[in-house]
Amino acid sequence: MEILIACNDQAIALRMRAALHELGIECPISQVLSHDSAKSMVSVQRQGTLLVVFFGSSSFKHDELSLLTQLNANGNQQLKIVAVGSNFTPTTILQAVRSGVVDCLDINNNFESELHALIDRIKLERQEGPA
Repeated sequence: MEILIACNDQAIALRMRAALHELGIECPISQVLSHDSAKSMVSVQRQGTLLVVFFGSSSFKHDELSLLTQLNANGNQQLKIVAVGSNFTPTTILQAVRSGVVDCLDINNNFESELHALIDRIKLERQEGPA
């Protein structure tokens, strides 16, 4: 499993990276990119490798939701995108899910425990294979 953090907000990116490190998951600084740079990284994803993209934003505006849709269009079954932000509204969550994210994690509300649960689900899914 490879990890990529796509975020234009340095505080959110650093918090995500630190939380992953606490779980024993390393994300090299070279894997922390801007939103736009993530698009090219996803398009050259290694075949057969699960890529988990943590897409961070403080607001999830229309252009960021469009980028989520584009990232998912470039990906395949080995791509999982997770929206990470703060103060998600039900509408924002719905728009993010419709854009193809597998989960939405609130950076200000039980982030570390939610991240841990998400990683466990992804690992379990990989072991069981596709349904």
